[in-house]
Amino acid sequence: MRRLHDEGCQVGKNEPVTMALDPEIIKRVRILALERGEKANELVNAALAEYLQKHQPKPQKPPK
Repeated sequence: MRRLHDEGCQVGKNEPVTMALDPEIIKRVRILALERGEKANELVNAALAEYLQKHQPKPQKPPK
């Protein structure tokens, strides 16, 4: 798995990805995107970024 700091992976540049998602989720994302005038992949990117930010490991405090 490549990480953002690895050579060849640039922040801000989208990379095509294939994955299986629940058909109901895909349908809801497409409908929401149409309602908001956005692209479905923009919504998915934003949702994943928010999820990863929320669940980012908390920095450990140095021992005393």
